[in-house]
Amino acid sequence: MLKSRLLGSVICVFLALSTSASPSRAAGCEDTIARHMVGEAMLAAQFVAAAEKNGMTPDAINAALKDIGGKSAIEEFWITDSSGHAYLTNTGIDFTFSADAAKQPQASAFWPGPRRW
Repeated sequence: MLKSRLLGSVICVFLALSTSASPSRAAGCEDTIARHMVGEAMLAAQFVAAAEKNGMTPDAINAALKDIGGKSAIEEFWITDSSGHAYLTNTGIDFTFSADAAKQPQASAFWPGPRRW
């Protein structure tokens, strides 16, 4: 997801510079990308909730996420439990997010808790 955000930011800056757009136009572009990312996260959450409700195993859900990631622009899924453990992912990596920014400066921003957007 970080790669997508960085690529989106680069594209926004390039468009802003090449069209002599104002900084507010670039900010609008970044806002559009952020809204798409939030939408993707909401769709993933709805999919997982329905899959779990209907008895899909974590392995089956991970396989579906891997298939989606392989056929779309979404590179990674990191779906956590209330402890921050990514129990569903298409990466195969066992990972737990920490709220401690000293331990995980980048990942701590994604700690489950109050939404920041």
